[in-house]
Amino acid sequence: MQRKPAYMLAGPMLQEAFSSNLTAEERAVVARAYAIIASSSNPEDYLTLEERTAMRAFLQRGETRLSTYQRVAGVFLNGAGLLVLLPAIARDTVQDVLVFGTAGGLLRTFVVVPWLVSIALPLYAIVLLLRDLVEFYFAPKFLSRDPVRITRFSLAGLTLSYDEGVEAKARVIAVQERREYADFVFGRDRQQPAASDIREAMGSIASPLRHSLMAKLREHHASPQPTPGEMMTYGLDKAGSMDTSLCEEVARMEASIARHVLHLRRLVLRYMKALILFVWTTLISFMVVSFLSNVSNVSTREKVIIALTLFLVWAATCIYLVRLPRKWIDRLATNDPSGQDPQEPSETAPDVQDEDIRMFESRVTIVLLVSCVAIAALLGATVAGA
Repeated sequence: MQRKPAYMLAGPMLQEAFSSNLTAEERAVVARAYAIIASSSNPEDYLTLEERTAMRAFLQRGETRLSTYQRVAGVFLNGAGLLVLLPAIARDTVQDVLVFGTAGGLLRTFVVVPWLVSIALPLYAIVLLLRDLVEFYFAPKFLSRDPVRITRFSLAGLTLSYDEGVEAKARVIAVQERREYADFVFGRDRQQPAASDIREAMGSIASPLRHSLMAKLREHHASPQPTPGEMMTYGLDKAGSMDTSLCEEVARMEASIARHVLHLRRLVLRYMKALILFVWTTLISFMVVSFLSNVSNVSTREKVIIALTLFLVWAATCIYLVRLPRKWIDRLATNDPSGQDPQEPSETAPDVQDEDIRMFESRVTIVLLVSCVAIAALLGATVAGA
């Protein structure tokens, strides 16, 4: 005997209580989940083969998503190795340059000005890199109907799509009404969210399906404390695990992939630019420090002239180096790598470049040009004073 669809088992009295903005399948899931909880039946009974197949397919997609979490986190956490170069600049260089620059006399202070610029630019690149990492890992909002803006992880959580099977979805929600699931999500020994916070969030939550069910359960079981189902819904919403249709889940997946590709492109470019600036600044800093502290048969004025010359070379070279990764990419994109074809563009069109990277290059170039002029003026004054 063929079993009737689950949504036909729920009485019309229950269906009328749900909000009008739910789809028919969402209302059916709410009604069926409420009936299962009210009857205390086993949620795993009477699942059809199609519903079980949908669950297995969902679990496979979840495992793939979890492995993506691990791979992405591992790659970019290892990217923090860029900070290994920071002590090379900050440890000995800071002490030697500051000791030399504050030892007395205006001439010695000429070295401090370009040194500060040489330290500030790599640090500025690192700050932007860390900002891009935060923006890559976190996304406060997922969908247009999502009113909650919190520090969610950019890889959204997953829930079983309600149109994969009404019975399956309803029974999953019913199982999560148990206390152990809320304890697992929030931790039994940790500070639990306040009841006022949960109820307030439930009023504008981006999960109308579960919200309608929780509102119906509260009509018959009024309690000042949040139920395990409310806590579970609150936790799912904070994790970005929203109840969507399969089509909505696919659309969100496509948007998520596009977002990650764009952010990864920016991260790699930012990382390469910061690495080049750090390596080049480290080499120049070592040469400057070697002349300031280790050479004894050279006068103070000659040391200042050598240091300013090295910093001038550093500033002029960085104007080219900061654009070097993009020049490499442009060379890959052109049909004439030699650059001799006048019909072939020499660089990528500005409208397809990353705006943040382009602005970074522009700001750094302006600072470096001003630095070149200032260092050249200090160098000219030092030479003229000789």
